[in-house]
Amino acid sequence: MSQANLARKAAVSVSLLSKIEVGDRALTPAVAAAIGKALGVSMAEVLGRAPVALNDEERLSALRSAMRDFDLPSARSVAEGRLSAGLDAAGRYRDAVDVTRLIALLPGLLRDATAHAHAANTVDSWTALADVYSTVYWLAARHRWMDMAELAVTRQRWAVEQKPNPLGEDLDAHGLTFGPRNTFTHETGHTRGPRHAPKTRTPGCECMAVPRRTPHTVLMPPPSTT
Repeated sequence: MSQANLARKAAVSVSLLSKIEVGDRALTPAVAAAIGKALGVSMAEVLGRAPVALNDEERLSALRSAMRDFDLPSARSVAEGRLSAGLDAAGRYRDAVDVTRLIALLPGLLRDATAHAHAANTVDSWTALADVYSTVYWLAARHRWMDMAELAVTRQRWAVEQKPNPLGEDLDAHGLTFGPRNTFTHETGHTRGPRHAPKTRTPGCECMAVPRRTPHTVLMPPPSTT
C-alpha cells in the first residue's frame, strides 16, 4: 500500500504520516489506531512494545500501583526538600535518558508527591504532582506503553484541576498539560520550553513558572532497548 493510500484510508495527512515515519512527529494513540484500522491490524501491533529488563518489571508494577492509588495518599509526612530533590533527580535522569534509574525512582517519587499534594493542598504541591505524571508520560510514551501513557495524561490533568489557577485554566483551554518543571506538554508527545530554568512567579498565579525563552521541541525517540 502506498503512503498516499494509507494516509487516505487512515484519514490523516500524507505530511503527518511522512513526519511520523522519519521520527519528526510522535505517533499518538489516535493516529496509531487509525493506521491500524486502515491496515487491518491492532493498535498494539502498530506500536509494538519495547522490551523491559526482568528486574524492571517489579518497578513498573509498583509504578502502576502508585498511579492507581492517586486518591489514596499515604499518611507519611513528606518534606518539601525531599520532594524537590526527587523532582530534580527525575529531571536529570530524563535528560540523560537513564531509563533504569528513572524507573527505580518514579514509584516512590509519585507516592511522595501524591501524599504531599493531598496534605499541603496548594497550587505548588499539585503542580509538583503534575510534574511527576509528566515524567511518567514521557517514560511510557518512549517505550510505547500507551495504556500507561494515556493514564498518566488523565492523572496529570486531574492533578492540575485540584487547585484551579490562571495558568492551569489557560492550559486546559488550549488542550495542554503541565510538563516537567512547568513547561507545557502537548498530548501528542511534544514538550516545549526549557526544563531547568530558574523559578519565577507569574503575576496573579501562585504556581511556579519558567521565564519565556525561545521554545524548542523534544520529540519522543524510538523505543529503547535498555
